[in-house]
Amino acid sequence: VQLKACRTAAHTSMEEVCAAASFIYILINNHLNKPHMKQFLYHHNLKAYEAVKAHYEKGHRKACIVHATGTGKSYIIAALAADYKRVLVVAPNDYVLAQVQKNVGEEAEYVTYAKLMFEARYGQIETNQYDLIVLDEYHRAGAELWSEGVKAIIAANPDALLFGTTATDIRYLDGQRNMSEELFDGHVVSN
Repeated sequence: VQLKACRTAAHTSMEEVCAAASFIYILINNHLNKPHMKQFLYHHNLKAYEAVKAHYEKGHRKACIVHATGTGKSYIIAALAADYKRVLVVAPNDYVLAQVQKNVGEEAEYVTYAKLMFEARYGQIETNQYDLIVLDEYHRAGAELWSEGVKAIIAANPDALLFGTTATDIRYLDGQRNMSEELFDGHVVSN
């Protein structure tokens, strides 16, 4: 109905309206998962992205955000990942990695916390590979065995920036451990 009203008001043909709609669709798809990703962030996510970038610009190496489930944390990851060349995204399982990869694209490397643990145990973690290490659902990184891999990848990449996302940073069933404090020295830049 709105297209018809728009077509009538502007005295354009339906073909012109369809061509314009197709052009807009192509523009949006071509810019998703690209360096322009931040242009498509919701206001609250753009504020979080800008807070993380400002935190890094002040010389801090670690930053994390605590946002509710479903608020678009993976879009913030995508916007940040577009700013760096060598990015590693770590998440608790393949499902979560696939969700993040939809937004980030092929520019990053992806690994689960479990696989990272095995790589650490078998000496397969190389040094200075990454500019940005992302710990998605970082409250999971506090698990006794998984934390081995997280510690190893951070130690092997001392110059990499560390970014984390979670909906809850407290491990309630694990002694009330605050993973924002443990992994990010309390640098929660958005919640």
